[in-house]
This record gives sequence, C-alpha cells and structure tokens, in this order.
Amino acid sequence: MPARSGTAGACPGGRVPARIALRRLGENDLRLHLVRVWHEAPIFTARERAALALTEAVTELEGGEVPDSVYDAARAQFIDAELSSLVYGIVAINSWNRLCITFRAPPNLPRD
Repeated sequence: MPARSGTAGACPGGRVPARIALRRLGENDLRLHLVRVWHEAPIFTARERAALALTEAVTELEGGEVPDSVYDAARAQFIDAELSSLVYGIVAINSWNRLCITFRAPPNLPRD
C-alpha cells in the first residue's frame, strides 16, 4: 500500500511516484483518490482493507503497537509470506519517508 503509507507518513515525495507506478499496474484514479478515506469508501475489498489498516497501524504506531484486531484481520487475509512481504514493504516505505522528511529531500517528481 505505497499510496497509503506515503499519505499516512505525510511524505509528499513518495505520493507521485507511487501513484504513477500504481497506474502503470492498472490501478484507476478513483481508487487512488479514495485511499485517503478508505474507511468510508466501500470500493475496497476485505483484503485491501486489512492491508490499509495494517499500513496505517504500522505507520502511526499509536500507543506504541499495532492493535491485535488489526494484526488478526491481516493474518486472516494473507498467508505468512504475503503478510511478511506486506509488512516489509510498509516498513521500507516508512523508512524512506522518514529519511526524506529528515533531510528535507524535495519530492522526486517526474519530468515532462
């Protein structure tokens, strides 16, 4: 969920490249715009909702942990290898977001 990790992590630099990559993979604009309000948008599947909730929980770490309910929902939707890949992806994107924010890196916008 690169688009959600970038928006939850408040990193503008990752949003544009992530959206471009997702469009190339066939994702449509409506779904990309609705990621910010995924809780209210009925367009996402249970599997996608589990990934989005996990992404938010890992990114924000409210209370210093990922709630059991969020983790359990993700475990119900993903096999171990998928869940590991998802979490590693979330952590990698969050790490890049934090590095870019810390070093005030300008957004990596595509050139026309």
